[in-house]
Amino acid sequence: MCRRLIFLGLMFLGCATKQRQYQNFSKAFQYSNKMLEEEKKFYALANENTINDNVVKNNIDNNQNSNICKFNIEKKKLSSTNWMDGLDGSKKLNQFNIPGSHDSLAYNVSNFVKKYAQCQKYTLQDQLNSGVRILDIRLFYDKTKKDLFCCHGKDIFQCNCHKKNSDELISYDLVLSTIANFLKNHPSETIIIAPKHESGSKTLTNKQINLVHEKLKKFGIIYTENRVPSLQEVRGKIVLWDKKNSLNGGMKILTTSKSFSNKKYIGIKWEIQKKFKTTPQEKVNILQKFFNNAENNKQPQDGNHGYINYSSGFDSILLLPNSASVAKDVNIVIKNHKFKNRCLYGWIIGDFVDEDFAKAIYISNFVTPF
Repeated sequence: MCRRLIFLGLMFLGCATKQRQYQNFSKAFQYSNKMLEEEKKFYALANENTINDNVVKNNIDNNQNSNICKFNIEKKKLSSTNWMDGLDGSKKLNQFNIPGSHDSLAYNVSNFVKKYAQCQKYTLQDQLNSGVRILDIRLFYDKTKKDLFCCHGKDIFQCNCHKKNSDELISYDLVLSTIANFLKNHPSETIIIAPKHESGSKTLTNKQINLVHEKLKKFGIIYTENRVPSLQEVRGKIVLWDKKNSLNGGMKILTTSKSFSNKKYIGIKWEIQKKFKTTPQEKVNILQKFFNNAENNKQPQDGNHGYINYSSGFDSILLLPNSASVAKDVNIVIKNHKFKNRCLYGWIIGDFVDEDFAKAIYISNFVTPF
């Protein structure tokens, strides 16, 4: 009996010892696994950081003189609605190639010269979505409604601008609210607007000028200083361009009646081409000469110079202006032109613009196409 008890006691002690060994082994195994996982995370993080650092370094090295950082293109999805998001915000607006529309609201006009007054095919919203960032807005003051509306032409040739498939006039309020909503949805962008009085007297009265500014201030996103801002200053904002020196505020970059001008405004030397009465071939020749000068370093590419080119123009048919005939040939040339990346062409403003027209221009700001 005694021997049996001693034997059972020894077995119990052996089992207890093995259980403790097993527990210790289990703890050691878990600890080892934990350390292994921590080690894996450490090396994975180290490798990830090394790769990212190399990517950033390579992209910075390759794009030091670029208007954009190539790395941003790889990280951001750029399109016609937010292409400015890839631009260097520290640069001024005169240092970018920006597409614009001439007589931006003249897509549904009324009058006996309707066919000859139309300058655009697409609505304002469609133009903004296509990449257009400069708008030419012609206004008249309705004495009955005591408000501003869009038009094209003067006096008996005045063609009022209507909403698409509608007889309702396009008010200045509608124009500004459309732009404001676009910028709300695309805060990386900026829209340059050039409002001017189109019909009747050559200049707006002080009361009408104040009305323009009241409407702009209501939206709270307007830049009215008389200088060219950096892009970063005006992202998500409307920039006022006073091209006729008729408004109390805005960038005073004047487009005179001359077809060609070379003059300094607000500290920048501007070369402006706006030959409107022309033929399709003459306008094509003018633009191609300008493109060649830009591409062959015959015109300065620094921040002290600016370029504004109107690709719009009109040919006369039975003494009536026809902008469509000029735009047809000119727009084909612009869409097919091989714009050089990072070459400064400036602001190009045209008739019957579309997404292909706009993209041909704004894509030249970038090193890598998207």
